[in-house]
Amino acid sequence: QATARAEGKWLLVDFTAAWCGPCKNMDATTWQSAEVAAWMSPHAVAIQIDVDGEQALAAQLNVKRMPTVAIFSRDQELDRAVGWMSASDLVSWLSGLKAGRTAIADLRERAPTDVHARMKLSRALLAKGMVEEAANEALWLWDHALESRPAWVGVRGSYLIEHFKELAGQSAALRSALERRRDAIDPQSLRGISDFV
Repeated sequence: QATARAEGKWLLVDFTAAWCGPCKNMDATTWQSAEVAAWMSPHAVAIQIDVDGEQALAAQLNVKRMPTVAIFSRDQELDRAVGWMSASDLVSWLSGLKAGRTAIADLRERAPTDVHARMKLSRALLAKGMVEEAANEALWLWDHALESRPAWVGVRGSYLIEHFKELAGQSAALRSALERRRDAIDPQSLRGISDFV
């Protein structure tokens, strides 16, 4: 923080873990990119924090998924991005943030036509404590993702279910909405949703 302040730069914190596959992939690709290095040099001081070694800090900053990349300016968090990013995705996000555009704004723009962006949006909203908005995006995915992406049946039955489990503990409205959906469908097609409603 002191170095970033002294140099008039942002502090970029990459929250990672030894067990995190996407983190290792970013270490080998994204963080090795000349494009990322060229952007970082004039704009940010970067550090990496292993959440297993800094559990109190991760909890204080509400870091629950890895990788999480957070940007700070003068000790205030400006934005964060959760999940694997390519070098071009990272530079695009950082450049947008320099222009005042947050990751959530970018994901909201992409979400109507990109189910992956909508899933990231739901997770990003949850990370920011915007639980009901996150729940609404997740419900949309449950109801409509297969219309445009039939191959999402596996994601819907695994990653989305896990996301619902995380959300359901924080949203009575979501639990109620899931119960209504559960009660309206054939029990054989529940595939995991009944575990928590």
